[in-house]
Parts: sequence; structure tokens; C-alpha cells
Amino acid sequence: MGPRRTYQIASSQLTIDFGSVLDVEAEAVVSSDDYLLTMGGGVSAAIRSAGGNAVVLDASKAVPREAGDVVVTTAGALSARYVFHAVTIGPDYWEDRDRSADVMGLVQRATRTCLELMQPLGVSSIAFPALGTGTAGYPIEASAAAMAEVIYDVLRRSNWRFVVSIMLMSPSLGEPMQYVAFYEEFARRVPAVAAGQVVPSPAPASQPQPAVSELVTLEGQRQRIEQELVDIYQEQGRDGAARESELRAELQQNTDERLRVAQRARRNRQKAAAVFVSYARDDKALCDKLSDHLGGLRTGGYISVWSDGEIVPGQEWAPEITRHLDEADIVLLLVTSSFLGSEFIGRVELARALERHRRGDAIVIPVILRPADWQSAGLGGLQALPRDSKAVSTWADQDTAFLDIVQGLHRTVDMWRARQVPVASAGPS
Repeated sequence: MGPRRTYQIASSQLTIDFGSVLDVEAEAVVSSDDYLLTMGGGVSAAIRSAGGNAVVLDASKAVPREAGDVVVTTAGALSARYVFHAVTIGPDYWEDRDRSADVMGLVQRATRTCLELMQPLGVSSIAFPALGTGTAGYPIEASAAAMAEVIYDVLRRSNWRFVVSIMLMSPSLGEPMQYVAFYEEFARRVPAVAAGQVVPSPAPASQPQPAVSELVTLEGQRQRIEQELVDIYQEQGRDGAARESELRAELQQNTDERLRVAQRARRNRQKAAAVFVSYARDDKALCDKLSDHLGGLRTGGYISVWSDGEIVPGQEWAPEITRHLDEADIVLLLVTSSFLGSEFIGRVELARALERHRRGDAIVIPVILRPADWQSAGLGGLQALPRDSKAVSTWADQDTAFLDIVQGLHRTVDMWRARQVPVASAGPS
């Protein structure tokens, strides 16, 4: 089972998953903000980047605010209708030595306000982050406990059908293993939620299990073993000693396995995604411009980039292209009429990339540089960049188009890293 947990509460649905609020098709996204709504860090910065300055300008009309307040603004360029700005950093945050003193109350108030705003605004779907656990630095368990109690209380009492998602951060912002605590605390606070879990169909056995999911499973096993040990101590039966020995061996094995999974996840979180760039020679100028814009992701260790420009004199170009294409985690197809008209690209690079994509060995992203009939080339089912598949050459400001591509690729790398595929694997599942 993956890290996603879905629950049925009355007529509503709650999902807890690992990723960004921007990954969810929701009518409202929740931003965790400071009292001036600057949207300067963490989830709020990602929303600002994707939604544009219209979100910040709208928010600036409603400041300053107090911790726990919620401000509703436009969603700008986002597909959502609204951004709900939950204030988790108040005016006294930096002077308060005990910053977590009223985390429960603050997060409960903000969560309840967001939910209560939905029906008057005609909104049925909403995506929350783990409120306050980013820049504000609140304890993950406290956020989980507060959100669990409020969400369960509102959903079970209301006749409105809510579709609520809680997205546990982007892996580029911190250790995903920390967020296992959110799952466990959420279920512990509201056992009735766990009882209503909708169990998804198991993934095919050939797919590696994501590290977050494994850690959640192992944590549940650990709690079960420890509870059985407590029961043995209380009952003190004749067979207790033998069973206790078995359980202690299981507990040690569980500890060793959790350490192994955590170490593997750390290695994969730090691994740069291998990006293969497929392009036509006529488009080299635009390819070079994209390469310049990818500099931040390269410098930050998110990606390593290869194109046939890396082939040195004396190397056989066809085997080198095939080798790097087979090793790629992500393939960028720089689409133009020249790209689609290239016999070699169509026969070798495009065919091989789509084959690896269908097998789940690589992620293929068409990047539309110039207007072309790319859908007829078998790419119509793939999500393209930039936004709305609008060709770069048609943008009034091409730098903005390239920035949109970089941000989209960044989100894809985050998703790829979250899957935590073992290093020896050929690519993301």
C-alpha cells in the first residue's frame, strides 16, 4: 500500500498523502502564512510562485492579521478558485520563546475556519498542508492532533459533502520520514477515522514500495508488538516467557528494518534525477536557453542533465545516446516541427522514451518550444510544459515560459523523489 490513506467520514472523504497541495485538483488550497501574508517560504512560497503576483496583491489588502486567522484571496494562475491563507506565524512569533505554547488552539481555529468557509463559497474540495510544520516549525504531532479532531468533528456533523486532502509537504523541503508521525498521531487521536479507512487495491508486486509507506507499516507493527509485550507483563501467563522472547526478536527485527528503510530513503532523497534532453539541431538556441534556466536545479542537486552535446570527439554517438536514454529518470522532449520531422529522433529517441514511460521506468515530459502537431505523434496523453501546453515561442516573455517549465520540472522531481525507488532501480515506478 502506498503512503496515501483515504477515509470515509459520513458523506465526506478525507485523504492524507505525501506531496504538495499543488498536486491536488482542489477548488481551494490552503497556504500556511505569516501575519503579513508575505508568502515568503515553504508551502506559501510555492503557491505564490505558481499562482503569480495576483495572489500576493490580493492578500496585501487584508493585513496585518492575528495567528489563527484565515484570509480568502484569488488563486491567480492556479486551477483552484481560492487560496485560504491560514496565519500560523503571528506578530509575536519571533519574540515568543515557547512558540508551540498554543499550537493546538491555533491550528484548530485555522482548520475549522477553512472548513466553515467552504459551504458559503460553494466549495466542496480543499487541500491542506500540515499546518504550521514548515517555516513556523510547529511539532508534527501537534499539527496532526489538532487537524484530526477538527476535521473529524466538522465532517461528521455537516450535511455538506467535503473532499479534504492533507498533503504532507514536498520532499525537497525536509525529511519525509518525519511525516510518518503525522499518520500515526492522526489515527491515534481519532480512532474512528482509522476505522473508516478505505483500503485501496494493492500495487502490483513488481513495484517497489515507497519508503514512507514502508515506515508507516513498520511503525504500526512496532506498536502492535509493544502492546502485546505490555499485555504479557500484565497477564503473566505460563507461556509468557517464550512469547516474550519471540516478540523481543520481532521488535529488534522491526527496528533494523526501519533503519534500513530510512537509510535507503535518505540516499534516494539526495540523489539527483538523471534528465535526458531530446531535441533537434535546428532548435539548439532554445535548448541552450532552457539549459541556462535549469542551472538552479542542477546547482541545487535536484537534477543532472545530459544531451548529445555532451558527446566528445572519438565517442560513437548512437550508443552514447541510447545508453544515457536508458539510464534517464526523466526525459524532456523539446517539441518543434523539426523535432517531429527528425527520422532519428522518431525512430530511436522518441520510441525508446515512450517505451520506458509505458513500463514505468522513466517520466516523459513534452516541452513545447514551437507550435507543432505533437498530439498526433503519440504524445497527446502526456502532461506537457509550459502551462496549458502553450509553446514557448508564443509567450510575450520567453523567460517567463522557461521559468514555468523549470517550476513544473521541479514538481516532477519532487514527485519522483517521494516515490523513494531503490538506487539500483532503473527509474521511478
